[in-house]
Amino acid sequence: MTPDELRTMLNKPAVARVNPALIAARLPSANTQSTEGKPLDGAAPGESSSGNSVARRFEIVFTIYAVRPCDWDGYHIKEIQDWLVELDLLPGDSWEILRGQVIPEKVHTKKEERTVIEIWEL
Repeated sequence: MTPDELRTMLNKPAVARVNPALIAARLPSANTQSTEGKPLDGAAPGESSSGNSVARRFEIVFTIYAVRPCDWDGYHIKEIQDWLVELDLLPGDSWEILRGQVIPEKVHTKKEERTVIEIWEL
């Protein structure tokens, strides 16, 4: 699946549900850097300025409804997370930024099969 195919898939309400505020904000890069010679914020009196900002954290939940659910690690979630980062829906997928879970659910018919992706800011 290409990023364009994922973007098309994410636009279908039955396939994925992403926190609307998250999409509207179009998250900034997780690696916030100061401009040369200009700090991001001034240090408080008596504190030193490190130049590092606190990274925002997110939780991603994949709920996969399938007639024949497989083990949680059989769903190629890593590739989907990488595409979400490429689409700027997530600032990154390292453990410092993202925690997640995969929930397999059994359904009775192929027509009920779907994947729901939820992203929440912590």
